Amino acid sequence: SPIASRASRRVRDRTRATAATARDARRAMGGGNAHVSDGGFSGDDRETIGDLHPSRASKTKVLFCGLEFLEGWNQTRLAVEHAGLSDQIDVVRCDRVDVPREIQDAHVAVPLMTRLDATALQNANALRMVIQFGVGLEGVDEAACVAKGVVLARIPSEHTGNAASTAEMAVFLTLAAMREVWAMRSSVYFSKTLGSPMGATLSDKNVLIIGWGSVGKTVAAMLAPFGCSVSAAKRTTWASPDIGSGADEIERALAGKHVVGVTSEEDSDGATNENTKHESLRAGLENAHVVILACTQTKENVGMVDDAFLNATRDGCVLVNVARGGLFQPDAILRALDGETTEKKKVGVR
Repeated sequence: SPIASRASRRVRDRTRATAATARDARRAMGGGNAHVSDGGFSGDDRETIGDLHPSRASKTKVLFCGLEFLEGWNQTRLAVEHAGLSDQIDVVRCDRVDVPREIQDAHVAVPLMTRLDATALQNANALRMVIQFGVGLEGVDEAACVAKGVVLARIPSEHTGNAASTAEMAVFLTLAAMREVWAMRSSVYFSKTLGSPMGATLSDKNVLIIGWGSVGKTVAAMLAPFGCSVSAAKRTTWASPDIGSGADEIERALAGKHVVGVTSEEDSDGATNENTKHESLRAGLENAHVVILACTQTKENVGMVDDAFLNATRDGCVLVNVARGGLFQPDAILRALDGETTEKKKVGVR
């Protein structure tokens, strides 16, 4: 079908980067350093960490560390085959429990959802690169990789279709939560009652997007036709904090601009009331009917969705996470779902 074809093409586009990485590793032939774009934790656009090439005598082994995301492994394997590199590169996968054994002779590791800590990497003596099939590297021990001279890399979402796919999921989950789709399903299937619950529309609602990367911007663009008011928050100061100004049309259309970490007027270091309105994350949370998490998980924001965060939201706020689970404090979320937070709020989480 056209939809399946487009999806397959997007996966192939993403896996070409992985195949090209392995091919470049193969061609290095023991000379010089390897440069990897968007190289993981360092924050540098390009990172140089040693030579990727194993040896002339062996094939490059690319290990997918887990059995999930089957098409990632399959499309990478097909990309290598179509590039005529099957005699030089093996693309294999294994169960998570077998990673410590299989990674020992791997040259490139794709972590997927497997945690690659110092213990998992201690015998990975052939390893030259850890590249995520996407962007999430928080499960990889940066220090252990650097100590072994292993390159860290990821595949940016804006070039692969992943930003659009993730943004679509955010919109889908938002609509499902607003319309109480699971309760509606139960009503139709079990009680045979139509029209209950009624749910709510996105029209005229306030939506706060936390994270202003490719996914966050794409979510904002997709929400525009729904008639809702969209604000955004990011961890760095906005270049154009004034409402109605910004680098592009999407940013100019924002109803509010907030900075994660600035939670109240007292935190704004003497800023004017108007600037405080733009910078206070608490103000954004208090005003939002829907909060969408689309930010990268870092050491600084692990557990950011805590009691204080949830208590700042309005009653019945819908919280949608298309980022990482580590952003949540599980106990705080359970209390909020049960209406047991300090201010007796009850949120819907998707």
